[in-house]
Amino acid sequence: MKETLETRPSVSRFVPVIVATVLFAGLIVWQLQRNDGAGDTPVSAASSNASTSPSRPAAPPPFSSLPPPTAHHDHAGHDHAGHSHAPPPPVNNPAVTAAKPAAAPISIRVVADNITAQPAAELEAHHLRAEKRDLSESFLNIGERVKNGSTIETLEFPLFDGESVQLANFEYRPQGGPNEGVFFASIKGEANRDHVLFSYVNNALTGTIHIPSQNRYYDIRNATPQGGAKSQIILTQLDPAKMPRCGTCAPNSTQPVPPVLPR
Repeated sequence: MKETLETRPSVSRFVPVIVATVLFAGLIVWQLQRNDGAGDTPVSAASSNASTSPSRPAAPPPFSSLPPPTAHHDHAGHDHAGHSHAPPPPVNNPAVTAAKPAAAPISIRVVADNITAQPAAELEAHHLRAEKRDLSESFLNIGERVKNGSTIETLEFPLFDGESVQLANFEYRPQGGPNEGVFFASIKGEANRDHVLFSYVNNALTGTIHIPSQNRYYDIRNATPQGGAKSQIILTQLDPAKMPRCGTCAPNSTQPVPPVLPR
């Protein structure tokens, strides 16, 4: 019986082995933490603790390290959880959101220079006089201003001998091309727009002016060379008594034919 007890292995013989195993495991954990550095997230530590202490649950990662939640929205403005959300604010684009301010009415004064009288031999029977001249203002530029929102209040147009006529009540009609347009207007103080017409293509200008109160007619013919940088015209004063009669009026009508704008 005594020999049996002496030959049975004692429990105390395994204690050093157990202690050495625990110390070795702790050394491995310390070495891993040292290699990972101070920036390791709590998830790594939690994983190490979970491997060495399976009885303790791993701590969840902090909220700041989680990715932001992604909500899937439907077309009604709600996510799949049923929560409503405000639509995104519109893009602050001044070019889109800013309303174009209304332009103030403008008054234009057209001046004639480089005036040259046409020889009498070149005048027709119903022409009283004619002058070739440059205009200080192109109706192409006036048309662009109107298309950009400006309104013509008055326009002063030069006639003969330093005289000018005040025009008002303008109506603009764009034509086929971007540099084409027609203006209808009236003598200032009158409402009839049939008395004044200007038609332009680039800087070329034609038109008619009729002053009913004085029974005066003026014809405007283009004299601008091809590609000219400014408007040049031939202004002609017509003789109503010698103007061709209206072919569509009643027989024996004395109504003169108003100047017709070339098409």
